[in-house]
Order: sequence, then C-alpha cells, then structure tokens
Amino acid sequence: ILTERFVWTVDPIDGTKNFIKGNPLFCSMVALLHYGTTVASWIYVPKSSICYFADEHGVQVKYSDSLYRPFKISRFNTPQLRIDDLSFTASLRYLNCRLKKKVKKSLSFFKKRLYIGSVGIEATLIANAEIDLIFYSATSPWDHAPVDMFNRASGGRTGQINLTDKTFSEIKLSNKSPILFVRSEELWDDVTQLIFKYT
Repeated sequence: ILTERFVWTVDPIDGTKNFIKGNPLFCSMVALLHYGTTVASWIYVPKSSICYFADEHGVQVKYSDSLYRPFKISRFNTPQLRIDDLSFTASLRYLNCRLKKKVKKSLSFFKKRLYIGSVGIEATLIANAEIDLIFYSATSPWDHAPVDMFNRASGGRTGQINLTDKTFSEIKLSNKSPILFVRSEELWDDVTQLIFKYT
C-alpha cells in the first residue's frame, strides 16, 4: 500500500512516553507519499503551538497565528563539519545484542548523544542543525517518512543501512532495515564509514 499513487501516514502522538510523563517533547506528524516517496510532511508541536512543513522547496515554520515562513537555521547553530564533533540521537532497540554492541562502539566516536524521545522533534532539530545525525534500528513509515522529508528538505541525506553487508540503499519505507539521517551530503560518507568500521 505504501507504493500506491498517494498515501498518507499519520502519527498522532510521536513521543508517547514524553507525552505520558508531561514532557513537552512530543508532536504529531503527517506525511504525504507519492509512489512510496515522501513529498510533503508536517510536524506539529502542541506545547509550543509550532507547525513545521517540509517539501522539495525546503522547510517552513508557522508560529501560533502567523503564516508559514521559510525556516532559517539559527545563527547559533552553524554547520559542524568535523566528524568527531557531531551530535546524534539513536534508537538501537531492534538490533541483536552483537550488532547493538558494535553500533554503540561506532557511535561513541561522535561528540554527544542526545536523548529526545521523539523522532519528530529530532527532525526539527536536524533541520535547525542542532543535531547532525539520527540512527534508528528499524524503519517505520509513520515515524520515518516525515523525518526523511525534513532531512532532505534541509540538505541532508537519508539511507537504509545493511550492517551485515556494510552497504546502504535509498529509503524504501516498506523495508524494516536500520535507517540513518545525516544533515549534510558532505558528512554522509564519513558517517557511514565510521558506523561500518566496527560492524
């Protein structure tokens, strides 16, 4: 069904644990797919009344009663290009113990791991260059279709990773493989080589 002409994915509460605990880092996500490729995505953050929109033209943001306007990267978050200075989020829960240990070792070379608890919030952070990469051990369409659009609209690259063969491929949402979002094309090769180094 994901490869039909037009398909919507909806995640009404992304960051469910945060929501239950009263943590404001949760959101609602909607994505429009065209023959399996995300072409538009919305992320709404209820606690701050901010709605983000992404498509092939870039990322836009809408605050409360304002109109959508282009989302500009914060001047305090200039792009970091040194591989050992990158920050990331990761969910490793669906990896077997052997692979989990190896991926953790690879990721330990990056500067800082953040624990957000909502991939939608992480998408807004990658769009604003506040984090540099997102790694998830399994792909789910309702979570990762919107994030893929935000990442690509911000100049990033998305791919699914085969940790056994040490290869990557373009995203296919029906494939449950691990998925990697890197906020710039320039960093992609260095990040994937580092992840493959110990796997």
